[in-house]
Amino acid sequence: MDRNKEIIALSQIAQSLIDQLYSQNPHDETFDQGGIICGQETVEGYIHHNEQNLAIEHLLYIIYESKISFPTGKLELLHQIVKECGVTTRYY
Repeated sequence: MDRNKEIIALSQIAQSLIDQLYSQNPHDETFDQGGIICGQETVEGYIHHNEQNLAIEHLLYIIYESKISFPTGKLELLHQIVKECGVTTRYY
């Protein structure tokens, strides 16, 4: 699978978890931050505009700045992608 497809697949998982959290408590402080509720759309937009590193950074933001429990194995995959792409981020 190419990296862009992997990033999009990971963003879909994150979005699903965000949507679950929102359905349980739409007033959660997670949603006070910009770009989390529509995180997958933002990630895909960056991918569409050939901004892979920004997509990765936004995905990390969604995961680490929200209260979702992102699967450990998928997070390890994302960290591998971060290393391979040379993304500099405060989340890793």
